[in-house]
Amino acid sequence: MTGNPIERAARGVVLDSLRQGPRAVPEMPRAWPVTRALLRAVVTRLAMEGAVERVPGSAQRLRLTEKGRRMAFRDSGLHRP
Repeated sequence: MTGNPIERAARGVVLDSLRQGPRAVPEMPRAWPVTRALLRAVVTRLAMEGAVERVPGSAQRLRLTEKGRRMAFRDSGLHRP
């Protein structure tokens, strides 16, 4: 991940959105200036890192892996009970 604040914001949107449950990129919040194209690029990067995966039987829905859940909690400042 670069130091670009827009990319960091997009990464936060993806991780937080998927922390709430599986969804497709178009279902993720689109806060300015985070575009759908940037969300897709971030999803691709997170998939390459092993943090997200496709939901079986769905071409578009994504979910967090265990690694992704750890990243989402760490990035949000939340701690597991």
